[in-house]
Amino acid sequence: MGKKLFEDASVMQAMHAHAQGPQFPQTWPSDVPAGIAGVLSKALAFDPTTRYPDAMAFWNALKALEVPMSAGAKLSVMADQLRTKADAALKAGKLQAAKLAINQWLSMEPDNPAAIKALEVIERQIAAAAAAQQTAAPQPTAQQPAAASTPPPTPLTFTPQPAATPAPQPVAPVSQPVAPIPAPVAQPIQPVVTPAPAVQPAPQPAPQPAPRIFTFYTVPGQQAGMLTARYTTEQFISTEGQADVHAAEVGGQPVMLTWIFPAEATPEKRAMLETLIKQGPPTASFLWPTTVIESADVPGFGYLTSPRDPRFRNSEDLVKQWVEPTFHILTTTLLGIVENFTALHLKGLCHRDLSPRNVFFDPDTGDVLFVYADNIVSEGTAGAPRILRFAAPELVRGEAAPGVQSDLHTLSTLLFYMMMVHHPLEGERALNVSTFDRTVEQRLFGADPVFIFDPNNDANRPVPGYLNTRVQDYWPLYPQFIRDLFMQAFTTGLRDPYGGRVRASEWRKALANLRDTIIYCAQCSAENFYDLAALKAAGGKPGTCWSCHSDLALPPRLRVGDSVVMLNYNTRLYPHHVDPDKAYDFSVPVAEVTRHPTNPNIWGLRNLTLEKWVITLSDGTIKDVEPGRSMTMSPGIKINFGKREGEIRV
Repeated sequence: MGKKLFEDASVMQAMHAHAQGPQFPQTWPSDVPAGIAGVLSKALAFDPTTRYPDAMAFWNALKALEVPMSAGAKLSVMADQLRTKADAALKAGKLQAAKLAINQWLSMEPDNPAAIKALEVIERQIAAAAAAQQTAAPQPTAQQPAAASTPPPTPLTFTPQPAATPAPQPVAPVSQPVAPIPAPVAQPIQPVVTPAPAVQPAPQPAPQPAPRIFTFYTVPGQQAGMLTARYTTEQFISTEGQADVHAAEVGGQPVMLTWIFPAEATPEKRAMLETLIKQGPPTASFLWPTTVIESADVPGFGYLTSPRDPRFRNSEDLVKQWVEPTFHILTTTLLGIVENFTALHLKGLCHRDLSPRNVFFDPDTGDVLFVYADNIVSEGTAGAPRILRFAAPELVRGEAAPGVQSDLHTLSTLLFYMMMVHHPLEGERALNVSTFDRTVEQRLFGADPVFIFDPNNDANRPVPGYLNTRVQDYWPLYPQFIRDLFMQAFTTGLRDPYGGRVRASEWRKALANLRDTIIYCAQCSAENFYDLAALKAAGGKPGTCWSCHSDLALPPRLRVGDSVVMLNYNTRLYPHHVDPDKAYDFSVPVAEVTRHPTNPNIWGLRNLTLEKWVITLSDGTIKDVEPGRSMTMSPGIKINFGKREGEIRV
């Protein structure tokens, strides 16, 4: 509107206006979409609990206002159907089903006064019914257990999530031993003595809360990939753009329910979900759908997955710096992402679109978890992406169907996003737009994308002081071979999908090498990267630490094959290091750096295999290193691992 909401109001007048609710103008400019008043009223609600729960929900509400008229007419029809279904549910006494229908109605017509009023009435009735149920319900006794309110459900079997592995204990770096930090001494707690009451009342069992959502049933008929069972939702988790996610329980086992909004619950999506269920997950790192479900009381359909392990954090938490994993953990995570993209492609599947909210990782181990698989389709499936930021330009322009080539762009974008905490195509041009709408997205990510570090085009450089410009700090931290791959991915790769994009195998090799090049600052222990190109350019000087700016000292390193491995205090060698037939096998370590048990200044390399090594000392002496034994790391020693030979350098 070009003016403040409470312009020219005194402090008291503004406070009163906030409490009464914002008074919007009767007419809006012609380019403002209908329904904006309802969305802003919810965002500006005086009661914080009635506002949007997070920015994503607010964003979804605003995006919903951009629906074109043809689709708007369809939504109007669906809103009428939801209103009718809510009326029928109320007459049948199904309050929770009526509430869900009203909420979905409001998602289509957020400022509809009839829907708002109906929701208030239903919520009062639900609260009254819950209070009455708690008051009237008899308390169970030891002699008379409480009766189950529902028949026992059919048990289901779910794929267990990988167990967490303990984080390694830190040890001093090779370059400078660090004294261990003593454990804090717990201070004794002085007890508070209070007189005991004369009579201790018998403890009363806590009242059982009423179900918070509603009851669903799985699709009848027990078709392939479907089951018949009863379950109730327990906890709302999140809204993922086109679906609500709830914690639930089936047969006494926890599950996660994703319920797709009616506008997105198309026959094509349902058929794709059923296909995914029959195919099964590419790896255990995918939270894969197990069952398609529907309900007689609720429009649309949903699907079940195993619950998400709470140790996994969303990749957006990394970009927001709510979690700060080490570079070692980050590179392990990125390797896992590349491996899972590859496994997906081997099954003939790809991402139609992808959001960072689909990618989770364990900040302590680097384990990866992909969720919300309804964005995965068979290669060549027609359909435009809904989320444009990570989609390939040809998909954004509508010139191609999703496939491996488009996924290579998505993969490079995701890797850049997590390594540089910024999007590779959002620079000055993204800042210089008044409204970041669909048209702008189509131009920035489809019609005319420009890499923020394009060496031949500086029109889209990151702007200092704007949002998360730490990309300008992270970019020079990484070795030149990593930056070269990103240069390729977002210059020639933007224009040539088939010949210019970085292959998954190239990323896998580069990231494995990146993890091997980590070195630790002797002064502050910060992780840095060994950059051979920078080392040669500086005449052999390894540079300074990015954190404390002190001179870096290189640890001993192992030249094996065509790679160099920094031998830090926590370095381990894996089969892919010593056996060319086991490319990128990180399953079981074959060697580890270890410290001498009596002399902390002596470091060695321990043989963790069942085969002996043959080493050649600098004077030509040949010795064996039996399984479980260690060899002292000295310059010039050559190690015959069987299929590869390595040499220790200092």
